[in-house]
Amino acid sequence: MTFEELKLEVSSLSFGLIEESGNLLLSSANLALRDIYNRRTITKSVRLYTHGQRPIYYRKRVDFPKGVKKSLPLFGKAFSLRLCGNGFYRILDGTSQIVETFDTGDESLLLRGFITKGGSIEFWGSFSFTVYDFSLYEEIYSREVKDIPMGDETVVLDIRKIYSDFMSFISAPTDASGNEIKGARLIDGKILLDRSYGGEIILTYRRLPAEITADVKTTIDLPEELCHLLPLLTLSYCLLDSDFDKAMYYKERYEELMSRCISLGYEKLDTQYRDVTGWA
Repeated sequence: MTFEELKLEVSSLSFGLIEESGNLLLSSANLALRDIYNRRTITKSVRLYTHGQRPIYYRKRVDFPKGVKKSLPLFGKAFSLRLCGNGFYRILDGTSQIVETFDTGDESLLLRGFITKGGSIEFWGSFSFTVYDFSLYEEIYSREVKDIPMGDETVVLDIRKIYSDFMSFISAPTDASGNEIKGARLIDGKILLDRSYGGEIILTYRRLPAEITADVKTTIDLPEELCHLLPLLTLSYCLLDSDFDKAMYYKERYEELMSRCISLGYEKLDTQYRDVTGWA
């Protein structure tokens, strides 16, 4: 169903009363569409891929006393760490020895980069400070510094950011064999995985509809089997302020048809594949 077809249906149901209603019809149609999606479970199945990413060297915490110069090794392809406190550091890898200053206050400073040559990173300061989650990686599946992971044990996939139509989870994610991924947790639209997990992630979620726009030729994001519900509820919303009794009449007709759909059972499943690196 296109928006133009919806307008014709609503006009016919209202005997021409709702014909040129401008924004009222558009806003009512979007409210009605959301109601249908809330009442019926319309889902999407997606396949993501993530690379297992565990550091080859890891230290959870390293304390640096004031006035003492200490260093940590650099080898592999990339490093990451968090600094808490204030002081100085410099990377000694044969290419640069620029001294950098840090003062994190009550926060922490995330420091990460690619390693071109083996060497070390040197720290010192007038006050005590701490390095957390110092990690070295042999393989990095991106050329962007921002994609170098932290050394914690968990990778977070924010499904709301990856898929804008995400509403809620239907079930736990599975691997390519259909088995639930061990240790996977679902929290507030995010999947938390053990960083060592690599492979397919198969996920089914309840999805949101695409907003109806004023483009009359655009197909409305509603399964064909449910399209007959939309004109009735759209008209009901259009009439709420001008004719409450008629609005309730069309709402009752919508509820009758919706009850039939529910009793028959209906589920719409879309599929999609996407490759992610584990920090999308």
